[in-house]
Amino acid sequence: MIKKCKFCNAAIRWLDTVNGKKMAVEGNSRPYWLTANGNMRIVTPAGKTIACEFTGEGEPDGHGFEPHFGYCNRRR
Repeated sequence: MIKKCKFCNAAIRWLDTVNGKKMAVEGNSRPYWLTANGNMRIVTPAGKTIACEFTGEGEPDGHGFEPHFGYCNRRR
């Protein structure tokens, strides 16, 4: 379910992580490509955070959600 961040009003959703905690992520999913030394982070629908890139060759390895804390102006 998409909600609004109470600090920046952005569309977010809450995912359960594999550690059993809730994490705020961006409201829309995006494609990702797995790489050995990925500079970006994505949270899969199953709640696993992985290193990846947001561009790549061929079909993406999956779709996931970017952590919201990287965008929220509350932390800036």
